[in-house]
Amino acid sequence: AKVRLQLSGQEVWRVCTVLNELLHIRKAFTTIKDLYPVLFSISQDVKPFSSLAQEIERCVNQDGDVLDDASINIAAIRREKIELQKTINKVLQDILNSDTYSKAVQDHVITMRNDRYVIPVKREFKDTIQSVVHDQSDSGLTLFVEPTRVIDLNNRLQILQSDEKKEIARILLYLTDLVAKAAPDIEKSLAIAGH
Repeated sequence: AKVRLQLSGQEVWRVCTVLNELLHIRKAFTTIKDLYPVLFSISQDVKPFSSLAQEIERCVNQDGDVLDDASINIAAIRREKIELQKTINKVLQDILNSDTYSKAVQDHVITMRNDRYVIPVKREFKDTIQSVVHDQSDSGLTLFVEPTRVIDLNNRLQILQSDEKKEIARILLYLTDLVAKAAPDIEKSLAIAGH
């Protein structure tokens, strides 16, 4: 963090865990200050980093995933992604359930190929549905196609996924900067806690 190499979500969470432990140490000695006044006095040099820990907890969960609350942008992107995925699924379900395409459809499943939503179609009926072929089964009898009706929707989804990655990187860099600014005090507090 000090050399401004972006921390991963897991690394940011590990920093948060350490900050919370430092706070627990400080509080623990407060409860027994009358019994151990010297240790209490030393423990008060362990700084509380509650605001930094709270900011990390607002942005990242214990698995290191960036949360929707981390920024207005990430929340908006994810909402739009969910709505778009519902729309894509509805269009593809309509195709799968259509009598017009019943002979062409291999299975009534929607799957992903090359990060795009596709449906399985029997090879001999590939021209029945206007589509782009993305993959085929091991046997070659089934093609995984992207109907032209969802190409623009899948394109928009790709853009949103790219925007989401950029926003996640921006949030993690922001948290890395916060950790970097607090790093000298965190290191000092860790040394005191160790002592």
